Amino acid sequence: MSTLPDDTAELRALAEALSERVRILEAENDLLTERSEDMLLLGLIGEGLSAAESVQAVLEHGLERISLLKAIPLCACYALGPSGANPLAVHSAHSSRRVEPQSVPLFCQSLLIETRESVYLNGPDCADLIVELPGSRFRPTSILGMPVRRRDATSFLFVFADDSSDDHLASQSLLLHRLVDMMLARVDSLELMESLRHVNDELSGANDLLRQATQAKSAFLSLISHEIRTPMNAILGFAQLMAREPGITQQQRERLAIIDRNGEYLLALINDVLEMAKIESGRSTLRASTFDLAVMLADLDAIFRDRAHSAGIDLRVELTADLPRFVTTDKAKLRQVLVNLLGNAVKFTQTGSVTLEATAERSGEDTALTFIVTDTGVGVDESEIELMFEPFSQTESGRTMGTGTGLGLAISQQYVRLLGGELTATSSRGVGSRFEFTVCVEEGEADAAETPSAPERIRRAPDGGLRVLVADDFAEMRTLLSEMLTNLGYEVETASDGREALERFHAAPPDLVLLDMRMPIMGGLEVIREIRTGDVAPETPIVALTANAFVETRGELLDAGANDFLSKPCTETELADALGELLEPTPAATAPAREAVAGEPAAAPQHLIARVKRAAVMGDFDKVAALVDEVREFDSRLAEQLHGFAADYDADAIVDAFGR
Repeated sequence: MSTLPDDTAELRALAEALSERVRILEAENDLLTERSEDMLLLGLIGEGLSAAESVQAVLEHGLERISLLKAIPLCACYALGPSGANPLAVHSAHSSRRVEPQSVPLFCQSLLIETRESVYLNGPDCADLIVELPGSRFRPTSILGMPVRRRDATSFLFVFADDSSDDHLASQSLLLHRLVDMMLARVDSLELMESLRHVNDELSGANDLLRQATQAKSAFLSLISHEIRTPMNAILGFAQLMAREPGITQQQRERLAIIDRNGEYLLALINDVLEMAKIESGRSTLRASTFDLAVMLADLDAIFRDRAHSAGIDLRVELTADLPRFVTTDKAKLRQVLVNLLGNAVKFTQTGSVTLEATAERSGEDTALTFIVTDTGVGVDESEIELMFEPFSQTESGRTMGTGTGLGLAISQQYVRLLGGELTATSSRGVGSRFEFTVCVEEGEADAAETPSAPERIRRAPDGGLRVLVADDFAEMRTLLSEMLTNLGYEVETASDGREALERFHAAPPDLVLLDMRMPIMGGLEVIREIRTGDVAPETPIVALTANAFVETRGELLDAGANDFLSKPCTETELADALGELLEPTPAATAPAREAVAGEPAAAPQHLIARVKRAAVMGDFDKVAALVDEVREFDSRLAEQLHGFAADYDADAIVDAFGR
């Protein structure tokens, strides 16, 4: 049983201890409450600052919240510079109206600007200060100034003035510093985002300039292509026509062969330049197909064996037994790389041999083909190896022999990279060179492989005296096309520009229009649109004749209403096939579907073929898939091919599936 103390002094001491404990608890509770309020204040101000989208909004929001929630009558911010202080934002709890920053004086300006640390003024230091505001005035009892020097060498000055008690601002100093830091962090973030926007705008401007330069380059190449290919078409075409004329002498035949050979060389050079431009602009893409690898390598053997034999060197083609027969990759690009490498090897080898090795390595479902071309030719110094792959660059050996354009290996390197490999070279002067690359392929099946095209044949005009209107501003081109078409059995009428072509068309609509795309007065595209939207024979077949080598031109031509297109220079066979497909009768729509025969043109009507081509080159593969059902009514096998090409998003394959 406990006993109660009966001594009064002990009771008094116990009461005082309990009272002190209560005071401590109350103080701790007040501190916790204040800290909770401060945390809430930090959260509220931080949320508002994150939504502010400008430096001014950040400062105004922060100072307003501080003034209202912490009962500080005056909160202001100044920008400090060489010319003095410039008020940026202010909030006053004593003014019923909005206070403009310019109306707030800078308290103790010299003292606050000269120091780099926070300054706290109270008591006698504030005795003579009176703050005049619109609609109110008050005498501060304490002032807290916070100069802040920023990373970009600018400075802010935050000023807080209070008239409630001497120690109010002092007790809030730590919180106010944190709030100022929050505002400055948001200001830095906004300025960083603004800088990034400026950088992005500059990059966007640079990209626009690059895009304009690319477009200008494409336009220039298109113009140059037209200006060179058109006369080249005339040179090669007339040489071929003259070579078939009866009664020419052997000497004349040899000279025509020289013209033809050098014309083909010049055309190859033009194609290399344009292909390099397509690669640089990212327009060269892969077109995969399944083909017989052994047949392709045998063709290369046949092509270069005679050249090697005439040069007095041996050509060896060594294939490993495990080399796959049918593979799927871009056949044209792979073949072109091997043609370039073998052609260079034969050209730069005077004695000895040239060897092509082909091996395969399998890893699971992946198959890698490695091709190695070695020669015992003149070789190059090790320091010149990288130079061989630079466009328009030649090694000392190339300059000495005076042949080549310096583009073949550059194009080959880019093609190999598109195929997923890298072309490497080793060489020694007087010993020879070795080129090697590896590409990954898929092994295919025989029934999926390309079917060899039928032998080239000249397709004469259908019976009935069909008339063709030829429009081209190049007189020699008109003459050449006229002779070709006359020899094929067509009647020909010519026009030298687009307007004359349209006038002749309206006067007596022909059975077909062969239309150059680049002509004075009125271009070919405009003529096509005029015919298609006019009242005179709008369904007349139109074949566009273009020297533009870029694939994108196909979409523009077909979308404008052309039924087909021919690229300059075109051969007599290509011209005959294009016109024959458009002018020969097609099966009726009710005819049963047939199985396509290799080498024969599609049985689908030309207007349907044009719609499929147009959808393909415009990238509308859903429309291609829808049109396949219509094609199936005429040609079931072609429909299946188109269905597969559409599933692979292969526009080039769809266009080429119809042949010429």
